[in-house]
Amino acid sequence: MRQEKKRKKLIGALGMAALTGTWQASAQEPARADESLGEVVVTASRIEQHSLEAPASVSVVSAEKLEETGAARPTDALTARVPGFYWRGPTGIADRAITGSTHSLRGQNLSRVKIMLDGVSLADGNSGQNRSLVGIEMDDIERIEVVPGVSSALYGSDAIGGVVNVITKVPTKQEINAKYIHGFDEVKRDGYSASYRNRWENGLALSFSAGYEEREGSRKQNQVWSATKSYASRDPKDVSTNTKGDPTYLIGDSGAIPSRISRVNARIFYELDRKSRFYAGFGYFEAKQGYRNYHQYISGPAVTGTTLWNTSAPTYNEEYRYFAGYDGKLGQNFDLNANISYAKQDYYYVTSLSGATFNGGLGYQTGTPSNNLEGSIQLGSAIGQKQYLILGLSSARNELDRKSYNVSNWRHPEGHHTGLRDTTDADSRINAFFIQDQIFVTDALTLYAGGRYDKWTSDGTVWNSVGTLKSKASKSAFSPKLAVVYRWNDTLSFRASVGKAFRAPTNNDMYALSRSTDKNGTSGARILVPDPGVKPETATAIDFGVEKALPGNGFVKAAVYRTKLKDMLYRKVFPSDGSYDYLGGVPITELSRMTNAGESLTKGIELSGEMPLASWLRASASYTWTDAKITKDDTGASLKGKFVRYVPKNMASIGLDARWRDWSANLMTTYVGKRYGQEDNSDRVENVYGGSAKYWLSNLRVGYRIDKNFKATLAINNLFDKKYYEYYLMPGRNVSLEIRAAF
Repeated sequence: MRQEKKRKKLIGALGMAALTGTWQASAQEPARADESLGEVVVTASRIEQHSLEAPASVSVVSAEKLEETGAARPTDALTARVPGFYWRGPTGIADRAITGSTHSLRGQNLSRVKIMLDGVSLADGNSGQNRSLVGIEMDDIERIEVVPGVSSALYGSDAIGGVVNVITKVPTKQEINAKYIHGFDEVKRDGYSASYRNRWENGLALSFSAGYEEREGSRKQNQVWSATKSYASRDPKDVSTNTKGDPTYLIGDSGAIPSRISRVNARIFYELDRKSRFYAGFGYFEAKQGYRNYHQYISGPAVTGTTLWNTSAPTYNEEYRYFAGYDGKLGQNFDLNANISYAKQDYYYVTSLSGATFNGGLGYQTGTPSNNLEGSIQLGSAIGQKQYLILGLSSARNELDRKSYNVSNWRHPEGHHTGLRDTTDADSRINAFFIQDQIFVTDALTLYAGGRYDKWTSDGTVWNSVGTLKSKASKSAFSPKLAVVYRWNDTLSFRASVGKAFRAPTNNDMYALSRSTDKNGTSGARILVPDPGVKPETATAIDFGVEKALPGNGFVKAAVYRTKLKDMLYRKVFPSDGSYDYLGGVPITELSRMTNAGESLTKGIELSGEMPLASWLRASASYTWTDAKITKDDTGASLKGKFVRYVPKNMASIGLDARWRDWSANLMTTYVGKRYGQEDNSDRVENVYGGSAKYWLSNLRVGYRIDKNFKATLAINNLFDKKYYEYYLMPGRNVSLEIRAAF
């Protein structure tokens, strides 16, 4: 029997609760037992619905899957396993805990992918980095929903490649959990975490979690290669090339990079009835990254200069996040969702200057503290039996207070400031109105029509020894989207959509300030200058998809898409016009300005599936082909025809999950294909320091439930000891042991 009439009746009863509150869909009605309708998702349309009815090919990574795969960071479980998603940055096995990330989804890289926690953006107020992911306790995650494709019609700026929404748990009963993990080999670490969740009969619920992690770091991952020919007598195994094919020689390492991370998260809920509740909470995390002594492998005199040093330490990141809201009914006929969040983020790094030594000396410290205030209100209501309408308002404000100081001791910068180098004060705001109408045209055909109007303004001031530069900008964007879903039967649906999206420039895009040698490598300086004429990037996309639900809660999905990005932002470099003579005593030879200088075209195919092979065994697989190329370039750098960086052309995954009595096992193999880190694709040589590699990577995880309260798990990462680079040499085979307790 077909389910459409039952579906519409359910929609009217539930009020199609929308996604904007921090407790999200995990607090909604439980999924129906009818497995043919697929998983319950919310991010695709801000409406709770089953995946076969969603207007996008949503990928869901549940808490159970996160535990099975042993993910230490939310992104560990996404690369290649979620079609079209790639992440290079802080992971569960990477040496660097808080460095900036690079990622892509459907051929759109960096801040063209919106990453959210419970519907609120995690991008910082400087460059749009998502370091806040480090502050999420894994045991707090209910699931991660990934919605590929243009999504600005609902989520505004940055949602060109899609949306990644980390949804946290809401207490339903008393739970006490604790976990200890110890890593061996190259990934030596000790991690501790605990959580408490409870719900009482009076409507109150509480969730609290805390975690602490220490990593020793591995000097093996921090190799130092030199092009100096006098090292040519080295052992052949220590001779390689750089990414352009020029000979290089392994001369040492810059030492291990130890780090520690602390995090605390707390949330409280008050339930008025089974459909309405208030919530509030806070989150805090702190991450520190240090250094160890370097090692020289070659014989003879010590290498001069800073060649072997870790020249960017210490590094520090801290964030406070507060939020509150309401999710539920307004009267009998309306669903109301309102939330507000405030994040205070601080990040700094230190760099040595000429004349410094490994232990100290001159340098500079750069800090990029930012404040992010974001809020939204959304009202939804059924209009008869054929429509469900959503109206919403949102506002976001990002403030940046960047300062760079000269310091007399670069290893211990606090208390050693000797003068202000430069500052950036920036204030960017986006105010928006959005609307979405879900129309049940027939029992089988559903139409989604909507759009969002965003007004973006930015105001910034940059100061350095040359003078003061001020810049203002204001633009608007309208992002419409139309989608149709056709339910062929209870287990098969087809979908298609067309829409537009935009990305507003970050504060760093507009007001960044730095100095470096010029492109000819001569002794000079490049200054980044603001451009009041810079405008948001825009994209237009079309996609088609099909989804088939299988017995045992399995599925197969396929999608094809095409995305055209216009007004693509690049840094355009040009000779100094004489407006600036010197910066810190060094002549200004070049100027650099963020400019809307390019266009790109991305085409892709996505395939994924999951199904039971036996009562104790499940299999999953995915494959993605992505062709993302620059089709227009006005920078003068001859980028037309080049591949967009950080976008693998091919990705795939194959996984097996087994459960037998008290035993469980997960074997996951992922493939990441050719990709570039440079816009001009000059890093053509693979699997060398500074570049990347095509690789198959397998991880094995075996667990045993000791009793009803305790479980032990042994994980072997990089099972076949694959040697590969993600800029740095990645860890070889390594082992970790985890003990979990639940009461």
